[in-house]
Amino acid sequence: MSQLLIFVGEDRDLYKRYIPFAMGETLHGKNKVDINTEMQLVEQRLKQLVEQGCSEEETKHAMRDLGLKRAKLFGLPNTYAFTKVMGEMFLGHYRENMAIVIIRPTMITSTFSDPFPGWIEGVKTVDTIILAYGKGMLKCFLVDQKEACDIIPVDMVANAMIATAAEHFHDSVSMPIVPKPPVLLSTMAMFRLYMGLRFKLPLQILELLSITFPSQFGDKYQHHNRKFKMAMRQVEIYEPYLLFKGIFEDRNLETLRIKNEAKEMNDLPRFSSKCIDWEDYFTNTHIPGLVTHVLNK
Repeated sequence: MSQLLIFVGEDRDLYKRYIPFAMGETLHGKNKVDINTEMQLVEQRLKQLVEQGCSEEETKHAMRDLGLKRAKLFGLPNTYAFTKVMGEMFLGHYRENMAIVIIRPTMITSTFSDPFPGWIEGVKTVDTIILAYGKGMLKCFLVDQKEACDIIPVDMVANAMIATAAEHFHDSVSMPIVPKPPVLLSTMAMFRLYMGLRFKLPLQILELLSITFPSQFGDKYQHHNRKFKMAMRQVEIYEPYLLFKGIFEDRNLETLRIKNEAKEMNDLPRFSSKCIDWEDYFTNTHIPGLVTHVLNK
């Protein structure tokens, strides 16, 4: 099983060693996860929504809220992380004598080089923010410019998986996007204050105008209200990652890379991100790939 060491914030002087989750284990060690109970809660909530005659959209939002509530109960930021944790529990519980390596990549972006630079399929992770900003829908966002943003191209994740599997097998053309510089805010308090003054108050005035003069202002209010809700929703989703103070250590993977280099195993694909010029990668590879393979389809 893989292990991960995380340093959590200079002010806390705390090290957390992350190992595969045992059945029922939680991040903060308080509440126990019972997967059968979680499945029953989902089924019960779905049944309630059906009996209430909720639309598909209402059901989707209600189930999303339930998932987020349950995830935070166990110390996890969202349902995505929650389902990954439960998946690890199943693997650890039912693997018996089977050797398993768990790879936990950070946010995944388009390819760095293979099969060609910039390949991507669909809108992934940070792409929602990039596209919304490029289209002029997102004017500001939450980010601490003093912290590193943990991302990795998808081909390097695949290459790391191949190299890890090989190791353990032996054991057992685009439209330019030229947006205006965004407003970057480093705390939730600053973000809420800015959004309230810059967007929410004018939006409330526009809402009153849309009620009084629906033919003139109705569509404008709906359009700007959607943009506002989208911005707030994206901040809600990405806040745990954008303001995260931890430093992820990839000691096991780095040891494997050095070992392969010492053996001159040049036939194995590379997976170290140290060779990446991140500004060049995003400017000339990832964003053009996003435009070509997502926007233009």
